[in-house]
Amino acid sequence: MLKAYFAENDLDSRQPYYAIIVLILIIAYGFFTLTQAANLPVFLIAGLAIGYVFTRARFGFAGGIKDLFYGGNSQLAVALLILLGATAFLTTGIQWQAASQGAVPAYLATAKQTIIPGSASVELANIGTIIGGTLFGSGMMLAGGCASGTLTDFGEGEGHAIIALPFFIIGSPLGLWLSGKLDASAIGKIGGNYYLPTYFGYFGSFVFLLVFLGILYLVIRAYQRHRHQAGLRIRQTTYAQFEQPLATKNARLGLYHRLFIQRWSFTTTALLTAIIAAFIIITTGKAWGVTSAFTLQGAQLLHALGFSLNDPTFAAINLQIKQGGFLVDGSSIRNFGIILGSLVAFLLAGRFHFNFHFHFKDSTTYALGGLFMGVGARLAKGCNIGALYSGITNYSVHGYIFLIFLVIGSAVTLSILEGKLVLFPKRHAERQANLKIVGA
Repeated sequence: MLKAYFAENDLDSRQPYYAIIVLILIIAYGFFTLTQAANLPVFLIAGLAIGYVFTRARFGFAGGIKDLFYGGNSQLAVALLILLGATAFLTTGIQWQAASQGAVPAYLATAKQTIIPGSASVELANIGTIIGGTLFGSGMMLAGGCASGTLTDFGEGEGHAIIALPFFIIGSPLGLWLSGKLDASAIGKIGGNYYLPTYFGYFGSFVFLLVFLGILYLVIRAYQRHRHQAGLRIRQTTYAQFEQPLATKNARLGLYHRLFIQRWSFTTTALLTAIIAAFIIITTGKAWGVTSAFTLQGAQLLHALGFSLNDPTFAAINLQIKQGGFLVDGSSIRNFGIILGSLVAFLLAGRFHFNFHFHFKDSTTYALGGLFMGVGARLAKGCNIGALYSGITNYSVHGYIFLIFLVIGSAVTLSILEGKLVLFPKRHAERQANLKIVGA
């Protein structure tokens, strides 16, 4: 029955067996990481969970902006607001408890002081945040996905991510070097590390965040109404037939469908991701981040190619490389886990395949997008995860600034390239199509 169901929906019935093999290899890899450091399996588990959860709902930050821009569809954008609010609720409790016991923000801590979990995400807010946020927003539109989205899309076999990811990694060390030069300049020294609870307390900071999210919600809904009034039908998120709830009397088929094939809602994924983010802070003391690992991998690649990274900016990275590099780096292992979690999700659903249906011009766009994201993330000291998601939910002012300029960079790029590449169709084409349908 299950095999027939897969065939009817053009799904590969062999892939769930491949998923079992991959899971066995993942378990073996987990035991290997345990021999390197006792906490490394924790990073792998978190990555697997993120990759699986994101893939089951087709969840991503770049998608939230594109859906709103092209279809006036606010479903994913609103779910992202729920993600920020739910995560902040959990991290507020974690940080408030630690602060009440004498812990201090990471940027203020001395060697003997306890650090508030997650407060390492309170980064320097300066001109680099503005430039980096704008560049990253543009890059994630060009690449067809953000930092976390590029990892999950890579695991799903999406060609745009397979092209963008290496350039993302290559661009990260360049961005780190530029960030060091910019921060040392006169204009780069304007700014600072701003932790909201220092000024408003934890309850006040949480209320501030809720008000901010409420304003964003009103802006999003207003834009959706504007799109509707402009004569364009709101394009709701559509699921493939096999992703929808299945009416069947076969208990085995129904259970498998609900567990591994039926698409999850954005809200469900937002709440599960918030729990995973809290798990990361509790188990590692730091918030979820993606691109610091890319910087390490990029620097290690440059070393292997014979480049000497002697600039003081690379001192910490060079030390990491001497201590084992990305093979023993928790963030790198978590990123690898995200790719594997996404792969397993698609294999269990029998829908994994490589997608390279695009032209060479699109390939160069994806590569440029990856490069922009790598440079932008290091200039801003974080990506859509480290700077935006973890920054805002851990009360760093630089996270709010990054969000604003990421949206600006995304919107400008979408507007300029609309109708010129596969990733950027003309919005008015949807209106024409709808008129034809109505008149038919």
